[in-house]
Amino acid sequence: LLADDVGLGKTFVALALARDAARPLVVAQAAVRPVWLRAMREAAVHAPVRSVESLARPGWRPPDEPPDLLVVDE
Repeated sequence: LLADDVGLGKTFVALALARDAARPLVVAQAAVRPVWLRAMREAAVHAPVRSVESLARPGWRPPDEPPDLLVVDE
């Protein structure tokens, strides 16, 4: 659990952990998806980003292989 004030680098700490994961998954509000995608480009880290909202839609299925790191952005 990482809980700091805005602007202290929580996203990049999470991406540093994701760099070492084989199957990371980021779950965040749809409004901050672009923030995560931009940060991943800057950090050269690749992970799928799913919105919290998309998880509530009918037909959503979890990945065949579960993530080995789950990053949940409030």
